[in-house]
Amino acid sequence: MESIDRAGREINQGMEDVKRSGERAADEARDTGHRLRRDLKADLGRLLDELDEILRSEASADIQALRERVAAQLDNVRSVLASASDTATDVVCQAKDCTEAYVRERPWHALGLTAGVAFLLGLIVARR
Repeated sequence: MESIDRAGREINQGMEDVKRSGERAADEARDTGHRLRRDLKADLGRLLDELDEILRSEASADIQALRERVAAQLDNVRSVLASASDTATDVVCQAKDCTEAYVRERPWHALGLTAGVAFLLGLIVARR
């Protein structure tokens, strides 16, 4: 009976560890998403403002110079989008690595956690 209690405590501890890791990864992903959205919105706003200014101030200017300035701004936006994509990929990879490390260190906990989640999902599906 004592070994069952100890196993239950270990599974509960493992579930808490996974929960904390997941919450940490979710918080990082949410913060990164908010920061990237804010930065992207600011960059796109600057791009639109500059394009508007270009169109107003240089109506009779050289078309080639106008194209070069627009291309430079578009390259800047592409760079920001690529950076945002890389950051999001890094956050997802960190969460994946954390999960893989947990499963390698505590395979029985992970198996118990998976069985528990499967059981709960089975109960939910059976109710419908």
